[in-house]
Amino acid sequence: MEKETVHVNRTIHLRMWYCVDATPRSNKVTEEFPEIAAAGFNLIQSYHFEGVHTATDEDAKAYLDAAQRAGLRVQLGIQQEAVQDPQDPQKQDLAIIEQRVRTLKGHPALFGWHLYDEPENPAYGRGQPVNVDHFLRAYQTIKRLDTSHPVVGLPAAAIDDQYEYLNGADWLMLQYSMLPEGIYDHPWASLEQLREAHQSSFSTLASKGMPFLWVFQAYNLANDPDMWPDVKKRVPNAVGRYPTREEMRFMAYSGILQGAKGVIFNCYRTEDGNGKSLEDISRENNPSQWEAVSSVSKELKEMAPILLAPTQERRSAGVTLTGGGSVEMLIKQHQGKTYLLTVNTLKRPVQRQIRLARDRFPNPTVTLLPQRQRISFDRGSLDAQWSPYEVRVYEITSVGRP
Repeated sequence: MEKETVHVNRTIHLRMWYCVDATPRSNKVTEEFPEIAAAGFNLIQSYHFEGVHTATDEDAKAYLDAAQRAGLRVQLGIQQEAVQDPQDPQKQDLAIIEQRVRTLKGHPALFGWHLYDEPENPAYGRGQPVNVDHFLRAYQTIKRLDTSHPVVGLPAAAIDDQYEYLNGADWLMLQYSMLPEGIYDHPWASLEQLREAHQSSFSTLASKGMPFLWVFQAYNLANDPDMWPDVKKRVPNAVGRYPTREEMRFMAYSGILQGAKGVIFNCYRTEDGNGKSLEDISRENNPSQWEAVSSVSKELKEMAPILLAPTQERRSAGVTLTGGGSVEMLIKQHQGKTYLLTVNTLKRPVQRQIRLARDRFPNPTVTLLPQRQRISFDRGSLDAQWSPYEVRVYEITSVGRP
């Protein structure tokens, strides 16, 4: 089936990924929506509406209503059993999908549909991957009823153009998390290695013109009851921790420089089947991590007009970076100013020289954002040093610029 065009507002979506227990116990999460919005987020998701027989369309509408009141939009789940019954892999129930889409597609808080979590992963009680035909039929069912909202898929890891579920989504989410060394047979331990692993994903999605959202870690892996015991078996000396603000900032900008249309902080709150809290970075229960997360989200919200501005070719922009390689760069033009976004992709300091063409910037004024720190360029060049995984954003203006 050929995909129909999906029109989506051109915006950076800052999303808190909500993972809440299947059974409703309180209105705690929706009560926190105003605080989530005030922290710079504009898009949320809850697994409450995926793979859960008790989560009705009425529950989903109430969730959407609460999000709308807070100025948030929702990426809404599709009941996974409707795509493929884990107890009987031969069954799927497209009527459930049709009802959800028909009922809620007109809600103003709806951003899009999250079709299925890691369909190729034989986990979560499935025992085997989701049948590709089932997956594509579910996607086609949604698109037949709703061409205004994207269907968003979530692969388990990096993909290439042979990824069988690629035609079952309009957008993809790419996952990116720090993991203790030795967990996997392939070396995906450090942030540097994870970025390298996703190069095939970036190339594949760019060749197809498919937007993607960048999912990165804001949680402590040691709080994951499914993964952490296995981690400790394989790596007895593994130590779980929350990523720092600097690491989260690197993860966010790293995806944006590769073309991400949104960033996703994974995750906010999780509970077990009895309502016991497993992970919680809310201000009430984890104020230090909430401050780190929200400070990054607020920066991205402030930077969104620049991040969404047209990208400039380096040669025509008059900005060059010597030594290249480990420092990635992106040049934006916004309201008559030039913005140089840079990321050190290595876990070690590096030094490079930034040069400005004199015909483009005869009298440059350079400011480091978001601190608004003035930087001195000597004759149009600067020897700059980046600490490990550091993000540096330069605002460049010039008196007498042609």
